[in-house]
Amino acid sequence: MKKKRRFTLIELLVVIAIIAILAGMLLPALQQARRKGMYATCVNNFGTIGKAYVQYTEDNKNMLMMYWNGGSSKFSTKWWGGEKLYFSTGNTAGMMAPYLGTVQQGTLGGWRYPWTYPQYRVKSKFTCPERHRSEFTPTTASALHFLGLNSPGSATNKSITHIRYPSRNSAIMETRNDTQPWSNHIDKNSIAYPHTNNVCNVLFVGGNVMSIPRGRIPTDADQSFWRPSCKKNTW
Repeated sequence: MKKKRRFTLIELLVVIAIIAILAGMLLPALQQARRKGMYATCVNNFGTIGKAYVQYTEDNKNMLMMYWNGGSSKFSTKWWGGEKLYFSTGNTAGMMAPYLGTVQQGTLGGWRYPWTYPQYRVKSKFTCPERHRSEFTPTTASALHFLGLNSPGSATNKSITHIRYPSRNSAIMETRNDTQPWSNHIDKNSIAYPHTNNVCNVLFVGGNVMSIPRGRIPTDADQSFWRPSCKKNTW
């Protein structure tokens, strides 16, 4: 019987080297595909939130969503953030909650990560998978909040019928920590750019979603992108 030929050490090393080279060639492509998948998830999340935002507007006589239902935290029972108020036990779900079907103790699209109340460390199902809580240092009773309601749009009780450019007026954006996006926040790095292509997902009053490069987001406060009643539309 003919004896089976075994691989020599050199041949084994050559095979291992070829496998390593092929893995090195495929890994970047796999990582890129994974990033694209996470990015697509972020956009899909915004699309879901956009539908909820439009439904809320329609159910409230076309009035835009306010940050607080009473004008300020002192006189309010609900906030816009989609999920239940911090440390609440009663019916204090956010204004977006009935439309999104979410009732966690947390912030919409972010991490609730207080030091003093570890039982409330929860992650929203709308959080972008490209973000992680380790990116930020949590403070006592603080939230890692990655979605913010546009300040001028949420400060006035305005009807969508009075907005000149609903599809160009921002409503909700990706932000850092618990902040409201506004033109003077761009230089302070409050607006988040978590994606590898350096874009920020923006939901507009009309319900449409755009991924806008950092350089295209207007820094001019007197602009339809920021102000619902502004007559400008130059961005």
